[in-house]
Amino acid sequence: NMRSEKIKEGRKETAAERVEKKVRSKLTAYEWRLLKKRLEEIEVRKGLRSKFSAFQHEFRRQLSTFITGAFAFVAALLWRDAIKSFIERYREFIVEWIPLRDEWFIQFYTAFAVTIIAVVAIVLISRYLKPSKK
Repeated sequence: NMRSEKIKEGRKETAAERVEKKVRSKLTAYEWRLLKKRLEEIEVRKGLRSKFSAFQHEFRRQLSTFITGAFAFVAALLWRDAIKSFIERYREFIVEWIPLRDEWFIQFYTAFAVTIIAVVAIVLISRYLKPSKK
């Protein structure tokens, strides 16, 4: 029956089909159904294992990004404290240099100056650390 269908389609029987036919001839219909069900379960497990492996890979990638971000955040807090200490140390000079004496204006000016310095530093660092195209 299967062979006649293959001949009608005009193609040769594959090795897998020949093995399946030989195994099927040695099993009862019930044993064949059990075997097919077991093989389907194995395929499902392989698919799940593959998806789980992809999930593990993505989880590790995201965890790595999270940890890197946490270290960057801690470094930013330390830099914030260092800049704050610097400003406190040279407060008199900064107050003389800035025309307004209000605390909020000094904080705003400092934030603006630090932002400009940070942007310039980021641009320079990213150019310096940029991988060369070879």
